[in-house]
Amino acid sequence: MFDTPLTPGMIKAGMVIVVTLLAVLAVIYFWQRTRRSQAPPATDELMVELRNRVLRGTAESFSITPQGRVWGVVMERVRGGHITSVVGLADGNASIYFSHGGGVVAAGGREEIANESRRWCELANGSVNDMLPAREFPFPRPKFVRFFVLTTMGVRTAEVQERVLEKGAHRYSPLFTHGRLMLDHIRHPEPQEARDSA
Repeated sequence: MFDTPLTPGMIKAGMVIVVTLLAVLAVIYFWQRTRRSQAPPATDELMVELRNRVLRGTAESFSITPQGRVWGVVMERVRGGHITSVVGLADGNASIYFSHGGGVVAAGGREEIANESRRWCELANGSVNDMLPAREFPFPRPKFVRFFVLTTMGVRTAEVQERVLEKGAHRYSPLFTHGRLMLDHIRHPEPQEARDSA
């Protein structure tokens, strides 16, 4: 029974089984690796609390008069394994939150940032019809940018690859460009002397 010689057909069948097992293992490995790379970074509790307060709020609860239908915009992206959230409200208030902790709250006290925040909300009116209603508020995937537009009819959302937005031709590129401008100005405010001499 055990002395039966292996035939070419048996050898071929055995090789097929081995190759199939290796292929399955490779698929499982790369699937798990992809899941790890797309998992949201660890987030600071205060950042999550502030973020949720805005995303689950209303214009009435913040005593904000909307710009058109929009009373706020949130833009998020992942850099270096950390999430940055830029928030602009129609009353001129603006903030940034970092998932690893820290940020700048109520930056809208500076006139130029308050004006940029209001302008961002005005811009968002032209994009809101193309976005989907948001019932949950997930973080963006790596290499993607997620927008949340806060409207009088609820929150609308969209997620787009950052490299596509950077090319400038996407319908959300103006929203992205203005969000980056706000992020830069909040993080690196222009010195008062430079503004006075302008």
